[in-house]
Amino acid sequence: MTEESVITEELRNMVGVEAEPEVFEVEKGHIRRFAEAVGDPNPLWQDEADARKSRYGSIIAPPMMVLAFAQPPLWPEGQEMLFRHPEKLTRKEPPAPYEVAMEKLNQAGFTGMFVAGCVQEFLRPLFPGDRVSRRSKLLSVTPEKRTAAGNGHFLSVLFSYCNQKGEPICNETVTLLRFKPQENIL
Repeated sequence: MTEESVITEELRNMVGVEAEPEVFEVEKGHIRRFAEAVGDPNPLWQDEADARKSRYGSIIAPPMMVLAFAQPPLWPEGQEMLFRHPEKLTRKEPPAPYEVAMEKLNQAGFTGMFVAGCVQEFLRPLFPGDRVSRRSKLLSVTPEKRTAAGNGHFLSVLFSYCNQKGEPICNETVTLLRFKPQENIL
């Protein structure tokens, strides 16, 4: 059996497996900093008086802010910065299937990566005090394909976000290309 077929079969076995949820808290100051960072002055994100007059009755988070919860903190509580001492980082939960798939592809030489597509469906707003849980599921992994960037695999991952009541907030399907970079492609 070739290395390629082992990788492909192993990755196929991860398709459809849902990871343990990750939980994040929505905080008013975080909402304001996000709005400032993206340059969005909408009063719903930061003006208590205006937001109370809206159909939501309070400040809400910009819809795209849900994606800010997709990245782990660079400075986990009580630990060194990720880029300085990654060996010191500990994880409480097992890695998600898509993370395992990404690492297996990386180890097989598919070290290049970019987002090939993203579809987002926003279902309800986030409010200060909400606890958001994010689940991920590896939807598919293609056999090796030839692309302009290099030979690679496309992975599709579904991220589902819910609030503390179990109400869906957002569904996001991301398609990633992991590829073997070509030499001298420029």
